[in-house]
Amino acid sequence: MTEPTTATPPDLFTAAHLGKRYGDTLVVDDLSFSIAPGECLGVIGPNGAGKTTTIRMCLGHTAPDSGTVQFHPGGGAPPLHMPRDALAIKAQLGVVTQFDTLDPDFTCAENLRV
Repeated sequence: MTEPTTATPPDLFTAAHLGKRYGDTLVVDDLSFSIAPGECLGVIGPNGAGKTTTIRMCLGHTAPDSGTVQFHPGGGAPPLHMPRDALAIKAQLGVVTQFDTLDPDFTCAENLRV
C-alpha cells in the first residue's frame, strides 16, 4: 500500500532575482522571496536598505531593472505577471505601511472592507 501524498499549494506570490539601480547606486541586488498561502510578510531593515523600492517593485509602482514578479491566484488560473497584469495583481494584494490609516474601532476584516 502506498502512502497518500499531500500536495503543497503553490506560492501565492513570487519575486525572483529583483534588481534596481538609481544611477550608479545599487539599491536592490538579486532579491528573491515567495509568500505561501497563510503567510504574512514583514519587511524590516535600516534606512536605505531597499525596503520601499522592493515593495514598490512588487506593487508595480516602480519597474525593476532585472527580475520578475508573479502572483498565482489559484483555482487553476495562470500566474499573473507584473507589470503586464498590474491591475489584477493590485486588486488581490494588501499593504500596510508604518503609517497606517486603520481604524482601531474596526476589526481587521472591517478595515479591509472600508
